[in-house]
Amino acid sequence: MRLLADTRTVLRVSYVRLLAPSNGYHSLRTSLARQLPWQTSATLEAYAYFYDHLLLGYRSSAVYAGTLAYQPSRSWRFSWGASVARTPYAALDAQTLLRVAYDFGYSNRAGAR
Repeated sequence: MRLLADTRTVLRVSYVRLLAPSNGYHSLRTSLARQLPWQTSATLEAYAYFYDHLLLGYRSSAVYAGTLAYQPSRSWRFSWGASVARTPYAALDAQTLLRVAYDFGYSNRAGAR
């Protein structure tokens, strides 16, 4: 389900049920994305998984993530993301990523007709 709170905010919610012979689960995913002033955007996400049977001693998993992006021009984009997870495979997993992207072909595409 996708809800537009206003022209700059989007809320997404999804539910999935997986039936598998070894172990199924229920999954709930949510995200909130917002366009901010000054060519900036932010996204928050949460994922939860609820297992039918214990998986390595865990009944559930959770992942939380956030991203902040700044695009000062059509060619340049800067973003920073971070996530924290608790899963059967990692009691605590924390990650972060800083990304700088430049589209070298943009100026050529803009002039081509």
